[in-house]
Amino acid sequence: MHEQSLPGVGVRYDLHGPDGGRLYVIVDRDGRRSIGVPGPDDEPVQQVSLDPDEAVVVASLLLGARFSLDTRHDARHEGDEAVVDIVALGPTSSAVGLTQTEIAGLHAEAVVLAVLSGSTPEIVEDETRYRAQPGDRVVVAARAPDAVRIVEDLRG
Repeated sequence: MHEQSLPGVGVRYDLHGPDGGRLYVIVDRDGRRSIGVPGPDDEPVQQVSLDPDEAVVVASLLLGARFSLDTRHDARHEGDEAVVDIVALGPTSSAVGLTQTEIAGLHAEAVVLAVLSGSTPEIVEDETRYRAQPGDRVVVAARAPDAVRIVEDLRG
């Protein structure tokens, strides 16, 4: 991997795959992310821009998370499938003041995939010490029948 500073923009990371393929990721200072494929002259052949929430979903997929579409309001898909949601914590959320590990214990029927700091677009890496604050976002997965109640509780 090669890291390159982009003055006024952020940082570009170039990755070279074992098959010779190349990929880059641009991390903007404003929280946006871009993924692209460079051509022979290093100019983008294809580039996709992602907001912070979309970047979390892509990163989760690359780490092996499994998702399904949120079909809670679609009568054709009633049942037991999982829903992944990104929830902004309100001031009265039961998760405020808790670590990611403690938040995970609030609802046995849910899995907390990540906590995103409200002050930066970064994923909180110290899940045992960082205490969630209003404005932080929690990425949570739950079965569709439980998801609405869990999301409402986390929002506060």
